[in-house]
Amino acid sequence: MKAKPTGYGFTVDTAPIAKARARVVTKGGVTRAYTPQKTATFEQLVGIRAREAMRGQPPLDGALYIMIQCYLPRPKAHYGKAGIKPQFVNAEPIGRPDLDNYCKAVLDGINGVVFKDDSQVISQTSHKFYVNGLDDPARVEVEVKTL
Repeated sequence: MKAKPTGYGFTVDTAPIAKARARVVTKGGVTRAYTPQKTATFEQLVGIRAREAMRGQPPLDGALYIMIQCYLPRPKAHYGKAGIKPQFVNAEPIGRPDLDNYCKAVLDGINGVVFKDDSQVISQTSHKFYVNGLDDPARVEVEVKTL
């Protein structure tokens, strides 16, 4: 009998997109909310990468831990003719979007894929970093483990 997997890790090979607030429209007296296209597209890509990593396995059961590492592209102002300017080498991405909005987009993208519901996540570690240069691609690294 095969042992059940206890976790999965995968990389989303694009710049992280933070979860945007739902938009509300009223048309013909009917009000509806929708997720903006940029957010929805990112969440779909996260789900695709998660499915690839799971290779057809069912969603994980029980309490889970997740680690989300967001590697953001650096602002153009960080670069000079010789690469990253010295004053920006150790710069931290302390501006917006907030880290929790990146995490929400990732969790929504893997909900129902890696786990049945994101309420199973009881422990989380997350970070946002700038990439180390033009040869270091923007990406999101995700690891989910059973506890």
